[in-house]
Amino acid sequence: FIMALQSMTEQFTERTKTNCILKIQEELDISSLTLDQTINIFRIIQEALNNVEKHAEATTVSVIITNCQDGEGEHAQRFLKIFITDNGKGFDSRIFKGNNFSYGHFGLYNMKERAKDSGAEIDIISEEGEGTEIKLEVPLK
Repeated sequence: FIMALQSMTEQFTERTKTNCILKIQEELDISSLTLDQTINIFRIIQEALNNVEKHAEATTVSVIITNCQDGEGEHAQRFLKIFITDNGKGFDSRIFKGNNFSYGHFGLYNMKERAKDSGAEIDIISEEGEGTEIKLEVPLK
C-alpha cells in the first residue's frame, strides 16, 4: 500500500510538474484494514490527485497519512486519518453536501461512496480561490 502510494505520487509529480508531497507516519498501523478498505482508500487518493490535475491548477498538493486515537484505555477508538490538500483554485464545495451532485462531479460522488463502503467519514472543504482540503477518517479495529 505504502509503496503503491509512493509510486503514484512520484508519477503524479513527473506527469503534471505539480509538487506532490507524501508524508506517512513512521510505523503506520494499517494492519486491521480489509483489502476492500485499502483499495478504496487508494482509489480516493487517486481520484483526489486526478481532480487536482484536471481542475485545480495547483502548484503543490500534499498527502498526509497518520494514525490517531480518540479516548483512552479499552474504549479508545483508533483511526487512520488522511489529509489531501492543494493550493489550487478551489471550487464551491457545497456541491458535495448531501447527494446534490450536478453533472460532472462524479469523481466527488465516487469518493464519497468509497468512503461510505469503507466505514469512513470524508469531508471535502473548498472555496473558490482557496484550494481544497479532503479529510478522510477510517476507523481501525
